[in-house]
Amino acid sequence: LRERLPVDVVRVTDAVMRAVVAAAAACAVLAADDPTPALEDMPADAGGGGDEYVWENVHLGSLPAEDVAGRLPEVRYGAAAAPVPRGFVVSHGYRYNHHAGRAVWHEDTWRFDFKTLGWQALPHSRGTPTARYKHTLTSIGTAASGGRGDLYFVGGDDGGHMHSTSHVWGAFLGDVYRYGPDSNAWTNHTRVDGGSSAMTPRAGHSTVHYRQHLIVFGGDVVTREQDDGIGQLDDTGEVLVYSFETMQWTALEPTAARPWPTARRAHTAVVIGGGMLVFGGFTHGKTHAKNLDDLWLLDLDQVINAGRAVWKPLPAGPPARGGHVAVADELLGKMWVHGGAFCAPSCACKTDVWEWDAGQRGWVEVLVPRGMRPVGRHFHSAVLDPATHYLYIFGGESYAPYAYFNDVWRIRMLPGAAHERYVDAALIYDGLPGITTLMDPHVSRTVGELLALRPPVYREHDRLIKRADFAHARLLETNAGLVRNTLLPGAVVLALLWWCRQRFRARRRAKHH
Repeated sequence: LRERLPVDVVRVTDAVMRAVVAAAAACAVLAADDPTPALEDMPADAGGGGDEYVWENVHLGSLPAEDVAGRLPEVRYGAAAAPVPRGFVVSHGYRYNHHAGRAVWHEDTWRFDFKTLGWQALPHSRGTPTARYKHTLTSIGTAASGGRGDLYFVGGDDGGHMHSTSHVWGAFLGDVYRYGPDSNAWTNHTRVDGGSSAMTPRAGHSTVHYRQHLIVFGGDVVTREQDDGIGQLDDTGEVLVYSFETMQWTALEPTAARPWPTARRAHTAVVIGGGMLVFGGFTHGKTHAKNLDDLWLLDLDQVINAGRAVWKPLPAGPPARGGHVAVADELLGKMWVHGGAFCAPSCACKTDVWEWDAGQRGWVEVLVPRGMRPVGRHFHSAVLDPATHYLYIFGGESYAPYAYFNDVWRIRMLPGAAHERYVDAALIYDGLPGITTLMDPHVSRTVGELLALRPPVYREHDRLIKRADFAHARLLETNAGLVRNTLLPGAVVLALLWWCRQRFRARRRAKHH
């Protein structure tokens, strides 16, 4: 071709080829400098949708009157769930059997497996807490527990079912149990001496774990007995701290000198970066429940070290609601909220998902553009699988249609490429203790607990992760720029040269003939 083309065309061709070779070399260098590894060991993405958010119904559940006979949990709401190795545990809950005209209180425990997407009934063991709902189940998974991911079970409402055939309002409990998923053993950790070391019985509260303590906020409590023997219910805004070592509770009361959240129940609380985020809930109004949409941050180091509750209000975002669920990823500094209900006084259940970014200090709604989605519900349960970033929800109650559920849904909160960049960025610092556990889809401890176990020198890992993720995104952008600005124009020029060559050859053949 060089021999047959004019000299000027040959010079242009040489220039274009040099540019193409240089661009290819630049891409090779950038790829060699890219510290992120290949993705062969990535957990398989069973869900579709690419970079879209897509709900998957991974377990259909059953009808309210269907006999499940130990195959899966019966329909219920007000149950509690917590992550364990390779899955999550669900315990207790309540429903009303309209066919039999009676309340059904559960005290069973079930385990859902992330790999098989199936249920396993755990044998009823001695010391199991009595049947109830609107309690909490919190995973600790600390070094003190051998990394097994033991669970703490706190409070709840048993409706007085042990003493009455009808629901008794204010039949709250203040006991504490510890559960070992490996041994299937329950241990009562309630102080028997009562007094100031006991927790005021409550339901609809929140519980988080932080540095060998449980922090309980809010809930429904009985403030006084009325003449008819039924307790007067009211919401509380106190913060309670439970010490694993002493098995004692310490109450932190609201003070006029500092901002303090409204007393509430049916809210959510998660831990991100040494703080407890509290969102939404219900509070008693004059005629009906008042719905809340506020977001508060509690400094947990101040709570543990100084015995002070220092609250800070944060920007509100999603519409007001209660009975919703929330999960968090401490590495990303993100919280996700799903569902709940707005009651004024009749309730309308929600099915939306919202994301709070602690770094950006802002909310954004997670839009699900296509496919099925769960019926709007409240008082359901939720966990986050830190290895795959799937948010799993179970059970709950809806109003339109009025129904109870025992189905399981999931949605990946970092879909497609976003999840891959997250895991890649974590693996850049493979030398950090425990970070490779992120690659294990059967991770036995949450990311936050892994971070808590690291030496202090690694505490800046959060900042490194975000910086690496940003660098990875810039790398992809640079590669795309090379293709857009160099390779594509070069391909166009080569196509034009090929066309010129064809025309040149055609003319020579015509002249020859």
